[in-house]
Amino acid sequence: MATRGKASGRKSRSTKLKDAKGDTRAKPVASDPVLGPLSRYESGSLISNPKPVAFLGGHSCRFVLQDFEKDPQPDEFRAAVRNALDAKPAILRAAEPDVVQYCMDALARYDDANRPALVLEKQGDVWSHVRFGEKFIVRRRTVADAEHGVYLSLTCKCDWEPEHGLQLVL
Repeated sequence: MATRGKASGRKSRSTKLKDAKGDTRAKPVASDPVLGPLSRYESGSLISNPKPVAFLGGHSCRFVLQDFEKDPQPDEFRAAVRNALDAKPAILRAAEPDVVQYCMDALARYDDANRPALVLEKQGDVWSHVRFGEKFIVRRRTVADAEHGVYLSLTCKCDWEPEHGLQLVL
């Protein structure tokens, strides 16, 4: 039984639940037709349970919806998330030239003694040096942008830039 105040000497029940792995997560506050149950996250954002992302080889990610509840067009958030969930691995192949260039530019800044030993026989090998993040940030572009669309951002770790990593933006 939940109680309020200090009079009873008991603490109120937690709004935390355990997921299948035993990790604590917040109690759902909403349900979305694309993402399912959503819980409150940092700064009032909403966060989904982990979802497998096909273009990341089935790697599961959570989706953090920033300012979703205040947005006049929440269906644009849903469309952006659905596009990411439905995207094929070709989306990564299209990014490979830019990711490889970023890798080569970063490696060129190392002195020979400290340069990571990365071997890329073909462009697609770059992904073996990337660890995809756990959370997509989903938000609308700021007012200063010419296009006010919704985008997704995933911060990843990579072997060639351990301090700053790699950010994928869709």
